[in-house]
Amino acid sequence: MFRKILIPTDFSDCSRRALDVGLRLADTFDAQVICLHAAGDVSQSDFSAELMDHVGESLATAEARVTRAASERLTRFMAEGDSKGLAAKDIEVRVATGAPDARILEVADEIGADLIVIGTHGRTGLRDQILGSTAERVSRRANCSVMTVKPEGYPFLRT
Repeated sequence: MFRKILIPTDFSDCSRRALDVGLRLADTFDAQVICLHAAGDVSQSDFSAELMDHVGESLATAEARVTRAASERLTRFMAEGDSKGLAAKDIEVRVATGAPDARILEVADEIGADLIVIGTHGRTGLRDQILGSTAERVSRRANCSVMTVKPEGYPFLRT
């Protein structure tokens, strides 16, 4: 049923839960897993203290540094979790820069994903009500199925 599963992550607890669910599904369906971190647009982001030392460097160099740091963090994030029987070499790790929802959708189309498993923070703030969350934008615009994974302890309200 699912051959390629894309699991985007922002390194949050919600992403960890989505990763666990995605890996279980991959194990069940013997699917390929691609784990993606979309690092945001370097040219419009707030530079971290680490990058402030290199303000004079070109955006391309800054983007390469951010990509390398995110890739290392993503590798650690994957190693900290239970791989559900999948060897680390069987999980492709990708880092992309740009608007997270747009990059997730681009990568999903590029790899021919059958399923995107994405964590949702369950926020209800004004910003999310007006703009929608990354998970909601991905769900609405994806060309494949999308499974959203709610945070642990999320209050499931039934009316």
